[in-house]
Amino acid sequence: MIRALGMISTNYRLNRSERLAEYRPISATPFGGRYRLLDFSMSNLVNAGIRTVGVVLPYNMRPLLDHISAGKSWNLDRHSGGLYMLPAVTPALKARVQKFCAKDYLANIEFLTADDAEIVVITDGNHVANVDLASIIATHEKRGCQVTLVYKKGLHTHPLVEAKLVLDETGQVRDIRRTVDEETSGLNNTFADIFIFNRELLVQLLTTTTGLEFKDLLDLVRYNLNKMVVQSYEFTGYMREVFTVSDYHSVSMDLLEPAIKAEIFDGPNKIITKIKDSPPTKYRDHAEVRCAMISNGCRVDGEVDNSIIFRNVNLKRNCCVKNSVLMQSCVVGENCVLENVVLDKGIQVPDNTVLKAQGETPLYIPKGTKI
Repeated sequence: MIRALGMISTNYRLNRSERLAEYRPISATPFGGRYRLLDFSMSNLVNAGIRTVGVVLPYNMRPLLDHISAGKSWNLDRHSGGLYMLPAVTPALKARVQKFCAKDYLANIEFLTADDAEIVVITDGNHVANVDLASIIATHEKRGCQVTLVYKKGLHTHPLVEAKLVLDETGQVRDIRRTVDEETSGLNNTFADIFIFNRELLVQLLTTTTGLEFKDLLDLVRYNLNKMVVQSYEFTGYMREVFTVSDYHSVSMDLLEPAIKAEIFDGPNKIITKIKDSPPTKYRDHAEVRCAMISNGCRVDGEVDNSIIFRNVNLKRNCCVKNSVLMQSCVVGENCVLENVVLDKGIQVPDNTVLKAQGETPLYIPKGTKI
C-alpha cells in the first residue's frame, strides 16, 4: 500500500452569480447520470491505494456530506485511516478565488502531522478525469524531487484560477504564471490542480510562511522554486474542468462520445459513487432513444437524442429531449421540446412547453424553479 495521504479541496467558488453552484458546492454537482463531480477525485485517490483522505469542506457543505457520508462506497469507513471531514476558513475572507487556500491546510496541520505517510496528494473536486495517481506518485519518488505538479497541454480552465507552468528541457518547473495577473500567451502547459508533496516539506512551508490568508498553495510553491526541486508530470488523457453551466453542458455532451466514455468509465480504475438501488427504466410505446445515457428508475415515452437522463426522470408521451441534461426526478410533460437545456433536480416542465437555447449558451433551470 502506498504511504500517502490524500486531500481534496472543495472550499471555493467563482462568484455568487454562478448559478450551477448556487445551492451546492461545485464539487457536489450531479454529473453523468449517477455521479457527483467529487467522485472523480475520490476515486482517483482510492484507486491509487490511498486509504486516508481528508476533504476540506466548503461553507455550504450539506449536499457534500449527504453524498460522501462516512466514505463507505469508497471503502474509507475504516478503523485505520479512512475519510476525514476537515474545516476550512470562510470563503469571504479570501482575497481572491483560491482553490487551495494555504490557510485551509494550516488549519488542518494536525491531519498532516498525525500520520507517518511520506507523500501528500492534493487535488480539487471539479475536474472530470480518470487519473492514474499511483504512476504519478511512483514517478515522483523515482525522481527524488520534493514537489510534482501535474499539467495538461491545452487544458481549458477558468481565467480566475488558471495557471501555466514554465518548464526547462528536463521537465523541472522554472516559473508559474497566473492568467488573471500575468501574460501567459504562448504557454500551453496548464496546471491540472494536482500536487504531489513530500509531507515534511509541505508542513514546513505551511508553518514557516507568513501571511497565509493571502496565499494559495501554488503561490507557496512558486515563491520557493529556487529553494527546492519541483518537477512536472504531463497527463495526456481526457480532462475537463467544470465551473460554469457551459462547462457542465459541454463536458456532459463529451460523455456521449464512445472513446471518451470508455476512457473515463470502462478502464481498470473505476469511478466509484454512492450506490442507490432503483428499478430498471421502463420504455413505453412511444419511446425513441438515440445516443443517450439513461439511468435507472426512469419512464420514457418520448424521444431522447444525444442527452443524459438521471434517475427517476419521467418523460411523457411525444416529448422531445435533445442535447440536454436532466437531473434526478425531473418530469417533462406531453408534447414538450427541450434542446440544449440543463434541468436541475426535481424540475417539472408543463405540457406543450418549448425550451430551446444555443449549444454554446445552454439554458439552465435551477432547482426549485416553477416553469
